[in-house]
Amino acid sequence: MTTRARSGRIVVKFYLIGMGPGDPKYLTIEAVEAIKNTQVFFLPKKGGEKEELLKIRKEVLERFAQPSHRVIELTFPARERASLKSEAYFEKVERWRRGKAQVLARAISEELGDGETGALLLWGDPAFYDGHIEILKEVERMLPHAFAWEVIPGISALQILSARHKLSLTEIGGSLQITTGRGLRQVPPEEVRNVIVFLDNYLSFWPLRDQDLEIYWGAYLGMPGEVIISGRLSEVAERVSEVRRKLRRERGWIMETYLLRRRRP
Repeated sequence: MTTRARSGRIVVKFYLIGMGPGDPKYLTIEAVEAIKNTQVFFLPKKGGEKEELLKIRKEVLERFAQPSHRVIELTFPARERASLKSEAYFEKVERWRRGKAQVLARAISEELGDGETGALLLWGDPAFYDGHIEILKEVERMLPHAFAWEVIPGISALQILSARHKLSLTEIGGSLQITTGRGLRQVPPEEVRNVIVFLDNYLSFWPLRDQDLEIYWGAYLGMPGEVIISGRLSEVAERVSEVRRKLRRERGWIMETYLLRRRRP
């Protein structure tokens, strides 16, 4: 299963490329150079409403990759759902990551020749709620002495949210908390001060409407159909919820993030 050379030297290279939100203009120069230096791209198969995500990846490759590049579509195992409070939650996440690593390691062994470079294109930046860095560490263990890899950072939705709303994410003498919708629900309402929220499928801001908070919300940031809303949470929470439902119904999926900031006295 490995591509190990008899000499033990590195025979393949791999990139995790942060591609930003999907618009080619958000690719960094480093990301473009990595794409140009890659022969084989491994793309996750998408079905139904998420076919749009696969299409955007292919458009990026058509624009920047070498004409001779190859695309391998992979079917990764679906992630098992479990409550964060469940003892099985972390076990299921680890099992899902190992499953993805096995699929990817096998594909690298079968599809990459000696001296070739492969890559995954990841939305936003690999550092934020992605998991592929840990998955590549597992692949590295499966392909000893044959596999070198690099992480290419990308523009994240967090940065585009800041730019669209023309605000700094940090305040004088303050700090910034980054969490998920589930994580936000674990924070006492009075302690919510300056929080970026990713992956919120639960309208976790809704119970905070009585708090003196501002919300800066964005969906499909940096993509066609981008939508932003801002204002006092008590005044715009219902509008955000309605717009979110409408967008998800129309497109079948949604990528969103928002900042909650306590109003100054």
